[in-house]
Amino acid sequence: MYRKQEAITTPILREGLCFSYEQLNIVSTFQRLFTQLATSMRATIAAWVFKTPDYNSVSQNLTRVPVDFRNALLLFYGPAIADRFNNLMTSFISNIFTTLEGYGSNDQELLNQSTQKWYHDANELSKFLNSINVFWTEEQWANLFYQYIQLKSDMINAFYTGNYDHEEQIYNRVFDLMTIMGSFMAQGLIARDLLRTRTTLTPKE
Repeated sequence: MYRKQEAITTPILREGLCFSYEQLNIVSTFQRLFTQLATSMRATIAAWVFKTPDYNSVSQNLTRVPVDFRNALLLFYGPAIADRFNNLMTSFISNIFTTLEGYGSNDQELLNQSTQKWYHDANELSKFLNSINVFWTEEQWANLFYQYIQLKSDMINAFYTGNYDHEEQIYNRVFDLMTIMGSFMAQGLIARDLLRTRTTLTPKE
């Protein structure tokens, strides 16, 4: 039903444009948040597969990631939009737990249901992001989220089959994807602020 997506980059701002210090901080913040998502989810997957005693701790770290996103977006959009993103991201992330249950119990029906919901939540996130920023398109965000889901599914399979070299390769690809997603989100925010500033400074007829 869902096909694998090729990695994409979607620059919004002009190539070669110099960032200000504040803009660089925005890029750094959202790259860090997406990287935090990837590392926390990887740790949760590994703790579940190997039944390590730190599972509760690392899984709680994962569930706190949406709040960090919410706090970062609060500065740009206010509480209503930031809270909505928090709820959507929480739902998106929570699918990893039912996916792991499906793999662990070899329950194909549960696995199919969790995978379908994961893609559904990706679509909801993509639609929402498209609705709040003219520089973010639903198609671009869906492409990026689909890649993430596929890579995480491949990662779970690599852990369960003991193919750790392949898992390391997958993680490197996830890290690259997180850099793209963080940059894409940050560039959209920067471009939106630039557009609003120019509109404000444009003299009225």
